[in-house]
Amino acid sequence: MTKHFLALVLALSIAASACSGGGEASSCEELAIQTIDLLQNLIDDVDAEFESMSIEEFIDTGDSLPSIESFRNESAAIDARSEELDCSQDEIAAGVAARVGELTAQTQLGRFVITLLVTGDI
Repeated sequence: MTKHFLALVLALSIAASACSGGGEASSCEELAIQTIDLLQNLIDDVDAEFESMSIEEFIDTGDSLPSIESFRNESAAIDARSEELDCSQDEIAAGVAARVGELTAQTQLGRFVITLLVTGDI
């Protein structure tokens, strides 16, 4: 397994217009904000669960991690809301890109996730 797995998870997160459960969004802008919240939650989970792991060790764990599964479930729920609001993926992605600088991490692994998002290396 390579860093492509993690990159794929992050790409799907943006494409899925993910939500952190902070209430039902009523606009595409709110969906973008909820996406950033969910990404921050994922980074926080990665920081807490895998703080002593290297990036390579994390990638080698595969995609059956509790934080990834929770992330997928929340992403699927908000994807449906995105369709209801008729939000385009480009619109959500632009809103996320405008807020990606708000993300923070405590570990090398969390900072790696942010770097992938900021550089678009996904």
